[in-house]
Amino acid sequence: SDKFLTWGWGDNKDRKTKRFNAFPLNFIKDKKWSKGNNEILVCVHYHGKFSYRISSLPKTNYDRLYKVLQIKKFTENLKNKDIIIRYLKRISQFFNYNINEEYFPRHVKFDHAEKNIKKVINRYSLVVHDNDSTTFLTSMFLNLPTILILDKRIEKFRPAAKKFYKGLQKKNILFYNPVSAANFVNKIENSVESWWYSDDIQKIRKEFCLNFVKKSNYPMNDLKILK
Repeated sequence: SDKFLTWGWGDNKDRKTKRFNAFPLNFIKDKKWSKGNNEILVCVHYHGKFSYRISSLPKTNYDRLYKVLQIKKFTENLKNKDIIIRYLKRISQFFNYNINEEYFPRHVKFDHAEKNIKKVINRYSLVVHDNDSTTFLTSMFLNLPTILILDKRIEKFRPAAKKFYKGLQKKNILFYNPVSAANFVNKIENSVESWWYSDDIQKIRKEFCLNFVKKSNYPMNDLKILK
């Protein structure tokens, strides 16, 4: 291809990479946050047991299991027991393993992702992600209370992106320790709205989205004038 379109980030050294917008997300109808719902949604991803590509994702079975342990520790330390873990069960055959639901606390419920995440993501008081993925970007784009839990040993960022993720960490959107993440969620349990929609959080969210999941009021026009 002559050009590669991103959702907002750019690389000055790569002329083929062009800053664009989060094109498919711009067509999602406005999602109103269901602030009255006390449930916490935890989005969990499958990861391969073996390395098969260059990425900042878990590359070994140890890495994969550690990511699962992170989510277990997070759910164990939450005061709120209305927890739903969502994962795409139908792709388990591709990765040749099943997520063991019995490994998690007994009060945790499970969503096997039979409905598109875009249709349900606004129904929860808080959305927690275990991966810097499209789902996380969608959550940020829709301006829904969001937390990201990563493994600092594995999940790395390009130098130009580090300052934005440090900003998320400083504002308690990004965590590398699942217990710290749970403690923070416990702290804001009754004030999620005032935390997320505060000026400081909204400012850092807008800066992040502008660079990684950019919104456009006229996405089709942007596509037409693309050069």
